[in-house]
Amino acid sequence: MKQLRKALALLMALCLMLSLGMTAFASGEASASGEASGSGEASGEVELDTTPLTTLVVDGVETAYEEGDEIPEGGVLVTTERFTVGNYTKAYRTALYVDEDGINEDYSVTEAIVDGEYDDEGLTGGSITSEGENFNGVIITGGTYTITDTTFTLTGNGGSDFQGFGAAIFAAGDAEVTIDNVTIENSGVVRTSLVIDGTAKVLIKNSTFATHDGEPVEGYVGTSDTNNMIAVPWVLGLDGNARGTNLLTNGTTTYYNSTIMAEKWGVLSFDGCSTSANLIFINSTAAITGGLTVDLEEGPTEEQIEDLDFYEDDYKDNVITTSDGKPSGYGTLIIGDMLGVFAGSTIYTPTYACILANEGPTVVYTSSSEESLTSIVSTLESANSAFLKDNEGYEIYALEEVLAEDGYEAKNTVVYSERIGIMSYDDMRASNYDSVGTIIINDGTEFYTGGSTMVIKGFPVNIFVDDATLVSGSNVILQVADCDDPGQSTDDRVSGNVFNVSYEELTINNEDTRERTRTMEEMNDLTTSTSEKNGDHLVTATFSNMEELTGDMYNSSGSNTDYNNSAAIMNMYVILDNIGTYTGTISASHAYHSEYTYTYVNDDGEEIGVIASPDWWDEYADEEWFEENGWDETDVSWHYLLSDFTDVACEAVDNGVIVELTNGTTWDVTGESYLTMLIVGEDCVINGTMTVGGVETEIIPGETYEGDIVIIPA
Repeated sequence: MKQLRKALALLMALCLMLSLGMTAFASGEASASGEASGSGEASGEVELDTTPLTTLVVDGVETAYEEGDEIPEGGVLVTTERFTVGNYTKAYRTALYVDEDGINEDYSVTEAIVDGEYDDEGLTGGSITSEGENFNGVIITGGTYTITDTTFTLTGNGGSDFQGFGAAIFAAGDAEVTIDNVTIENSGVVRTSLVIDGTAKVLIKNSTFATHDGEPVEGYVGTSDTNNMIAVPWVLGLDGNARGTNLLTNGTTTYYNSTIMAEKWGVLSFDGCSTSANLIFINSTAAITGGLTVDLEEGPTEEQIEDLDFYEDDYKDNVITTSDGKPSGYGTLIIGDMLGVFAGSTIYTPTYACILANEGPTVVYTSSSEESLTSIVSTLESANSAFLKDNEGYEIYALEEVLAEDGYEAKNTVVYSERIGIMSYDDMRASNYDSVGTIIINDGTEFYTGGSTMVIKGFPVNIFVDDATLVSGSNVILQVADCDDPGQSTDDRVSGNVFNVSYEELTINNEDTRERTRTMEEMNDLTTSTSEKNGDHLVTATFSNMEELTGDMYNSSGSNTDYNNSAAIMNMYVILDNIGTYTGTISASHAYHSEYTYTYVNDDGEEIGVIASPDWWDEYADEEWFEENGWDETDVSWHYLLSDFTDVACEAVDNGVIVELTNGTTWDVTGESYLTMLIVGEDCVINGTMTVGGVETEIIPGETYEGDIVIIPA
């Protein structure tokens, strides 16, 4: 009966096309590629392509097919109506399509569902397997739906993780979806496990998702055009072409007791969001798996934690398919005024646990105690999080259901990153902004990072660290720096913007010629201007209620204004509140990248450091260049050079540094600390010697000092 109905649908579609003067099956449009014609951008009436799509299923497995191919034994050619999702341009093929009216079998290739039971309310058990490209497992665009005990195995490239094209599960529209005890194993370029779009709400529990990179697409040029992006932007210092999940527009997700993995790129991504996208990650694990040496069931060994070494340097011998063998990727990336909460969870990454991009993102690392989760709104309110600006009355989705799960227990969050904990970036001089970023780390959270705990590049952020453990292998827990994003330029190859192929700056071997242009009052301004591109900008970091805190803090903003004029000068305000003993240096500094792809001397005799992308090698370097410079053409060191700084403590130029000690804090000074303001609480102690304006000055509790302040170890 189902095949007869599909045959009738095909006949009706053919009649419609003939009446419109269209040619059926033209130019392979009926193949499995799934591209829809007509973007709606042209003026006048747009002809809609209603050509049916064909999918080959062999023994229950979706298989690559082109018109005219011979149908193998056990194979069936299934015809489905052409459809798109929302305003997207793709023509989708999927094993199961569900909307507010239930299953639409005219859109569904149910022959690809093996041993599963399905109806208008849910899919239970069985498996969906794809060995072709651009085939979705399940698409839900409306209604309430549950997927339980199902296994998805999708191999081959997807088309776009900005449109859910080729994802195992794609939830869009106003759908509400529960995913329980589901396993996803995907391999291929942008063959994403889960994409959430529209105002869809998704609860994921007791599930395991894994994505693996595909072979790089030949000729691909790194671009910010979301219609064409099929690899992570190199300007993030990352590599990879298949992220685990992608949260779009105003989607909502809550994860519980699940393990979400990606080989490279990123595990939990926000992109193309609007005002209220949010992700809550409870008692779950997020891991970049390419090169990971930690057993996810057992956790890291004491030796791995002590050495802060969780990844191989090169894992090429162990990969399935990949862009290369250098571990690379983030735990989550949050863009704009959105919210990510990690409660009682564990994160493993080789590069960044979290990236905050553009204005207003909020990330919270906390415990999964009921008190912590039910008070999340008050926590955000006290931090003045930009997320609440457009989300009055916010509540965590499905929290009551999660807390009622059998065996639920409160846990602490632990982050293991081979390089950096949290990296925040934007270039304030590029655009106006009306909100700042927020970082909250509290309630027993532990951060173990090989590099800096937090790197804040070119944009104001408010940081709140309370009752937490921060361990940094580089002994830097806060780095305020210039944005080292190489930027973009137009390129005819993609009819739009591509990422610039290199970043350049003066190296440490040049004389520091910066001159002060701001007054001391401006450098000690504790307000943040959000109305002017070049106003007074402030990074505030409050550390509270810890017996011990160790690590340096530097404000190097403005270091590179001499050369690239892209720096946004920021003040750094550090508050040490009820810290038993803080051990470290807090200072203005001049920062340089710790390594470069190569260096050269320009016509002015200045040594210039260059960090280059793979596209640079392809476009500019040739065999003669490599021979002259002694450089290996296969070198991929660009993966980890961006965001990695070396600081030279020095007198503040325009980058103010304000330090306030309160509630019995003791500061053991370990290196020269150049400040512009010092506020010492009545019961606080600084173990160091201070000069103000070159004059040795006693440090007296209850006093405030302003000017060119230098504190050295006692």
